[in-house]
Amino acid sequence: MIEQEIAVIRNKFQNINRRLTKISEGGDNSQISKIESEMLFLEKEKKRLTDKYGSENLKKYNLEFDPVIKQILEKLDNIVEKYTSERDTTAANLKNYYNKKKLLNYSR
Repeated sequence: MIEQEIAVIRNKFQNINRRLTKISEGGDNSQISKIESEMLFLEKEKKRLTDKYGSENLKKYNLEFDPVIKQILEKLDNIVEKYTSERDTTAANLKNYYNKKKLLNYSR
């Protein structure tokens, strides 16, 4: 029974990983809400399985999930970095536009 429940969790982690890839490759932001709901599911499932089987019985599965979790964290970091860079570029462009506008107003 625990193997089936772990398989569901494994599937959710793989789904999250795929969705993050879609976001990072093409900016498909519609995936964000789906990732959020899957993360909420995983949090609830972790608590439920811990209550049902105990944390000691679940420790052996941690090693299996560590590489996937590491990939997810790296993808999240890359996405945050990408959007931070885009935000900074947009802010700089807006500032330049505003400064040019001020100069045009002064020259009149």
